[in-house]
Amino acid sequence: MSEESLIPRIVDTVSGRVSVLLGAGASAAFGLPTMVSFLEKAYGKEFIKGIESCPPYKIGSNNVDAVKTNQRAVIRRLFHTTSLGKDKVDFDLESLFSFVYNAGLANSSWPDDEHAKRLFWLYRACADGHETTFTGFGTAYGTHQPLLSGWMQDVSDAIADLRRRMHKTFLIDRSNAEVVDNAVHLYGRLFTELFDSQAPVVFTLNFDTVFEAVDDAKSFDWNLVDGIREARRSRYFKFQNFLEELHTGNPLYLFKLHGSVTWSRDNGDLRDTYPGTVPIQDPEAVALAEPVISKQSQHFPFGQMYKIFEATLAQNEVCVVIGTSLRDDNLRSVLERRLAHPHRPFKLILLAPFEKEHSYLNDNLAALSRRKNVVWLKERFSDGKIVNALAKEAMG
Repeated sequence: MSEESLIPRIVDTVSGRVSVLLGAGASAAFGLPTMVSFLEKAYGKEFIKGIESCPPYKIGSNNVDAVKTNQRAVIRRLFHTTSLGKDKVDFDLESLFSFVYNAGLANSSWPDDEHAKRLFWLYRACADGHETTFTGFGTAYGTHQPLLSGWMQDVSDAIADLRRRMHKTFLIDRSNAEVVDNAVHLYGRLFTELFDSQAPVVFTLNFDTVFEAVDDAKSFDWNLVDGIREARRSRYFKFQNFLEELHTGNPLYLFKLHGSVTWSRDNGDLRDTYPGTVPIQDPEAVALAEPVISKQSQHFPFGQMYKIFEATLAQNEVCVVIGTSLRDDNLRSVLERRLAHPHRPFKLILLAPFEKEHSYLNDNLAALSRRKNVVWLKERFSDGKIVNALAKEAMG
């Protein structure tokens, strides 16, 4: 039986009246950073402001000689193009990643790959709107090939550096006692209030391992069911594991929509290295959705995860969304479709503070809150008082 065919059975198993969707603002309650604060800490307090002022980082047949490459500039461009800065600019990382996969370069060491370099050059020429003949294309490529190689290596190095920092920051284990204790207290109260006779169903956008650490410390009243089971002396993810653990007493179902800092690809399998780390030096081993807009990847298991999320929402009457600005347009579209076709009663509750310093993070929340059956509580996920307010809205 294929993993895809298991989706309806999993949805039937986990669906109930309520589900919870967690963003970085939820983990921030336990001391972990949001993506904005992570970037500021990793690359300097002025990093986000620098993103907004950083000039376009373009490669094209008319302007390639003007490109200056360095790791910080590349990382700024990566995040500027995800709309973390004020404006969408002409270098689009998301379309670049799409190009990489569609061109069959995902498994290539592309900074050193001649075929990849030619494709990237053509991509930049087309993306910049240049009209070129194959003869002209070849001549320009031959002239600027060394600089293009350096640019590609800069991008590769910047992504690797970002991944290393993410793994260092978001890998939590049971030795992080304060994080574990705070998570047990706050999540415990939240799930007790929201889920009565129903097992807690949690979808998370976070890469961190807070839930794994809590389960490892055996501090929860629930048993974590996250698709991971031990086999061949390692821990592997399979959708079948959600069904095989039906006998688990007091289950808490967790779906990591964007993967985990401890997930890696291993000869076609998805392995969980918790509490260890993933070999970052091997880009093919990393199994998480990159921190960019439109994070939905068709690579296993992310496409299937989103299908489970949408099908579960169709059965829910309430979804509580905590600590995310909903900048991911694929994720936001799932919520909007559920609101647009309420074949059964549905209420969307958003919990996220109004951001004064980075006001653009409010835009999608504000737009959604103007829709019928949507409530935006402009508070941080922080204490029992907030949990009571969420429970009151969910039951109202």
